[in-house]
Order: sequence, then structure tokens, then C-alpha cells
Amino acid sequence: DHGSGVEGVGSDWRVRLTLPMNLWIYVVPKGSIALDGVSLTVAELHPGETPLTDEQRTGRAAISRWLEVALIPTTLAKTTLGDLRVGSRVNVECDVMGKTIVRYLRTMRLGECC
Repeated sequence: DHGSGVEGVGSDWRVRLTLPMNLWIYVVPKGSIALDGVSLTVAELHPGETPLTDEQRTGRAAISRWLEVALIPTTLAKTTLGDLRVGSRVNVECDVMGKTIVRYLRTMRLGECC
């Protein structure tokens, strides 16, 4: 989706992101997320408390939810993430383990397993 803020914190950098609603089910604190192909750890997660609208439930809008990833100087220097600016768009890939678990639970709920 897009980077909504880049800020320095001590000797590292934090990138704050908002995501489409349909991706939030796969994001967990300290879990993995890839930005532009770079696998990172979710450093902080703000799930938001705003009631969802119909548009948000279908994944077409982001709300006041955000997450942060921490970037060390080596990551900034060796990847394109060092070029991020406020408003930059990035490709987001959620953790495959999270996607697998969600798919399994949905399958079990629908009784389509095995």
C-alpha cells in the first residue's frame, strides 16, 4: 500500500504504514512483513478503535490503523527502503505463515478440510 511516515528513532529508523483492511488479518505484533521484497519485523502495531464502515470491511479503505517496522542503517543502505519518503507507495507482502493459518481456519470453519 503506502508509507505514511518515516521518522528517525535513535540509531535506527521507523517506517509507519497504513494498509488496506483486507491485509490486517495477517499482521501480528513481532510478526514478519515484507516491504518491496525486504522481510522485516513488525515493531509496533496500532490496531485502531474506529468502527468499520462497509467500505472498510471489504478492504477498499484504510482506517486509523497503522504499523511500524524498524530499519537499521545497513538495511537503509543496501535496499531501496532508504529512499522512502512520506507518501511513498510500497509493495506489501504479509507473512506466509499467517496466511496459511488464516486459510486453514477458514477451511475448518467451512467444513472443507481433508
